Amino acid sequence: MSRLLSSLRSNKKSRRNSRNRRKTLRCETLESRLMFNADMGDLTGLNDEFNDSSTIEQWQLVTEVEGWGAQPFETYDINQTTPGALTIEPRTSTWYQDYQGDLAFKGVTGDFIVTTHVTITDRDDIGGSDGDDIPNDSLFSLGGVMLRTPRAITNASIEWTAGNSNFVFLSLGHGYDGSMSLESKNTIDSVSNLELIPVNSTNAELQVVREGSSITTLYRLDGEVEWQVAANFDRPDMPETLQVGLVGYTDYGKTSSFQPFYANSHTLIDTPQNAANSNNPGLAYNPDVQARFDYIRFARPASETTEPAPPVELTTDIAVVNASFEDITGESPYNEFTFGPLPGWDLYDPGNVTSGGDGPQYYIGTLTPGEVPSQPGVIQNFPGGASDGQRVGIAFNFDGSGDGGEYGMEQTLTATLQANTSYSLLVDIGNIATGIAISGQTFFLDGLPGYRVELLAGGTVIASDNNSLAGSIAEGEFGTSVVTFDSVADHSQLGQPLGIRLVNLNQTAGVPAGNDLEVDFDNVRLTATTLAFQEIGDQQVHAADLLVIELPAATADGTPVMYSVEIVGGELWDLDQQYGLEAGGYAGDGAPLYYEDYQGYGVRWLQSDTSGWMFLQSDGTLHEWQGSIAASPEIATLGESVFADPSLLHDAINVGTASLDGNTLTIDPAEGFIGTFDVAVTKTAGELSQTEVISIAVTNAAPEIPVIGDQTIATEDVLLINLPTVDADGETIVYEVEVVENIAADLRDALAIYAPETLVNNDYGYNYLGQQERWVQSASGWVFITTAGTVHSWAGSYASSPEVARLDVRYHADPGLLVNAQHVNVSVAVTGDQFQLSVADGYVGQLHIRLTATDAIEAVEQSFTVELTSPAWADMVDDVFGDDEDWV
Repeated sequence: MSRLLSSLRSNKKSRRNSRNRRKTLRCETLESRLMFNADMGDLTGLNDEFNDSSTIEQWQLVTEVEGWGAQPFETYDINQTTPGALTIEPRTSTWYQDYQGDLAFKGVTGDFIVTTHVTITDRDDIGGSDGDDIPNDSLFSLGGVMLRTPRAITNASIEWTAGNSNFVFLSLGHGYDGSMSLESKNTIDSVSNLELIPVNSTNAELQVVREGSSITTLYRLDGEVEWQVAANFDRPDMPETLQVGLVGYTDYGKTSSFQPFYANSHTLIDTPQNAANSNNPGLAYNPDVQARFDYIRFARPASETTEPAPPVELTTDIAVVNASFEDITGESPYNEFTFGPLPGWDLYDPGNVTSGGDGPQYYIGTLTPGEVPSQPGVIQNFPGGASDGQRVGIAFNFDGSGDGGEYGMEQTLTATLQANTSYSLLVDIGNIATGIAISGQTFFLDGLPGYRVELLAGGTVIASDNNSLAGSIAEGEFGTSVVTFDSVADHSQLGQPLGIRLVNLNQTAGVPAGNDLEVDFDNVRLTATTLAFQEIGDQQVHAADLLVIELPAATADGTPVMYSVEIVGGELWDLDQQYGLEAGGYAGDGAPLYYEDYQGYGVRWLQSDTSGWMFLQSDGTLHEWQGSIAASPEIATLGESVFADPSLLHDAINVGTASLDGNTLTIDPAEGFIGTFDVAVTKTAGELSQTEVISIAVTNAAPEIPVIGDQTIATEDVLLINLPTVDADGETIVYEVEVVENIAADLRDALAIYAPETLVNNDYGYNYLGQQERWVQSASGWVFITTAGTVHSWAGSYASSPEVARLDVRYHADPGLLVNAQHVNVSVAVTGDQFQLSVADGYVGQLHIRLTATDAIEAVEQSFTVELTSPAWADMVDDVFGDDEDWV
């Protein structure tokens, strides 16, 4: 009875309970491809222990796939030539540059580890024989494991092109020095680079690890414990899916006597045709290796726990036209000067004081610092010459026009202002010294009339240096003006063209009386550094675990990174919990009602446990009713999609929580949630910010119960069925066993269920609500049974009526089974790994069993019947005494 009463459920969604246990999954390496490559699939199905000859059908040969028509393997079989091994005896062939032999492969996608064990021997049946197993009768006779970029070839005779072979392999055998070696080879676009590693063994484990673009080859000789690295290659050119498998090749000397295409497309044996196409027909064929592979095994690389890499700063130079004022095309030259706005630069003259910038008082142009007349080798104005190149840009005006207004030059760039980018504008400012011009005129130029360097976007100044170097630049020297600006994610000028402005302030305060006023500019450069915040990437977590991610605490330049986090759509769950929301009402068929036509308001109404009525406006804002639409305060802005489907709010799903402790992000999936949700992580460093939306996949391997099927036992027997105790995740499986007949009897007794004759005669009120339901009565009111066999206590509508028990479809077909339900004295339970059922009182008949298995995250169930028959001795007694006789 207590179990029955505890099963009476409210129609309101259940709240989350605390978990019994919790594992923490720390994800400190944030490169998503390495962390969660399991979603590419388990690779163990590619393994081959080579003890079943039929598995050769699971392998492909490059020569067949690409249609070469050659047979580089003389022997190629599994568990035949060598029991428990794949045996390859290659004919004359090789893998080098554009030459290719054969490869037995499977396609593998993503990151992987492939491992094999190979034994190498020579072939004394061809050529000379000797007492050892070293295949040194011919050059480069080896066998090993290869990774190869597939080629889009099915008919090599017309589709093959040279220069497109790409592979990596590690092989064991003989190279060219008479001894055993490992050959490590890396081939890019048919350019092969190889290394021979001497070894004193004909047996070895070979392994290749692919992680991203990195490919590492390793070996372990028999008897050794530690793996040795043979080589590491960076192969970003290789695609996601590679041909991975086993290779054997031999007799390079003879192979190389043919052109690559001929060698690839012909079986290289002693024939007249081959002799005619060899540049050394007298050289004997001498294939001299047998490679035996004991197994090949595939796995995904395990993720490594490392400190997160700092954010990457990507710095680029932004093009500035005529940045050092060397281009004077269109200028008016005069000795060491040129006059007029320069190529790439426009005149800046807000007060219209320069009359075009080419005199008679104001001049824009260039100057080439030169020798003092009659003093060869002595440079005047700027003794060190121009800051960059030969010329400098000038903004000059004669004495007497000082304080008449600022002027200079400006340039609009093709680059535009970008978000989350640091800009650095550097301009060399020259404080020109007094000197004699080529014309013989002395220009008195001591003192600096002031300058300003501006960075603009869309014509608006966004940063500037207003004469900060005043008083610090010696006469005849240059100083560097530095203007910096960090663009935030929402800057109003984003996407607007950048600009540079160089200004002579034309102030006499810093210039001795009687001197002319000049500012010189040179070597203008602008860089943009895009702060690439470390990407978190999509994540995966088991439903029983916490996902803990250590985020970078600072940017590459040391700027602290601040974080904020929220679950996308999480406010819907929070609001539902806060206000206890339901639809405005429910139709007889259970469909939600929102009364959007009520009094022409055009809003959708919801009921709240705490606030009475609430409504959604068409823009998705949620309001609490306060007597009128205008007086009802806005609670939240949820978007038009929620107005279109308010069930997103009143039936919101709890997916979990996301929280931050400093730079530690913790994702805690909600109990019972399996699926995917999004988390928005906002990263802020100084004025720069970025929001990354990551997808969290919450996974779980549900328990799997073996199919039990209907059972039959004699009434005095015990039914025993073995069951698993853990699921594929290693979670403990907990079982619940229900006898439907006893659930019905408990319910009948608890609610005092009955059915008057008139109700029975009217088919138990079939389909009264249009849901094909049937009705019975109880001590507290009406009860209906759905087509699925669930029993509900009437509460005013179909949707709001709580489920009080779950039977099965038989009870909907015939509610009399519930009205007349009887208890069965049955003992049923799962103890350890065994289902056990027995009955007392000699019960004969059928029982309906519902077995539920849960790992505390997901539940699965299976239903079956147990037919209890009379014992065999009872039939014997009936045969003797008659089955209608009483006997003792």
